[in-house]
Amino acid sequence: MGILNYKVYVAHTPRMHGIVHKTKTLSMQQVTQNANRIHSGASSASHDLFDGDLFKEFRARTREALSPGLALDEQNLRMAQQSVDEITAVLQGSGRIELLSWTKHVILQTISAGLYGMRHPFRGPEMEAAMWYVAVW
Repeated sequence: MGILNYKVYVAHTPRMHGIVHKTKTLSMQQVTQNANRIHSGASSASHDLFDGDLFKEFRARTREALSPGLALDEQNLRMAQQSVDEITAVLQGSGRIELLSWTKHVILQTISAGLYGMRHPFRGPEMEAAMWYVAVW
């Protein structure tokens, strides 16, 4: 599959493991730098921040936060609770929803609750509109 102009191959069999490791590997640092430049219009100064110790620290903290354990359990619990809250609100509502808008709302709210807590700053229609805004150049 193509991801950020790279070819990524997913191997499901142990026999492919050796072949995959002998080929050129993709650095997460390159992916992050290219994604920042392409998708968020990051400046050269921003691009350079992800070229050293800051990136190593970012990667280490991300891995730590997403590793199995109490922190990930709490994150998943917040996401699940937000999901239940969103479904409950729909069930108690008028019975009619616009599915795409509701799905976008739920995705933003559950992910934000998981990452930043139940009192996260991404509430409100203007934040949701900004999240799903896609600039076409």
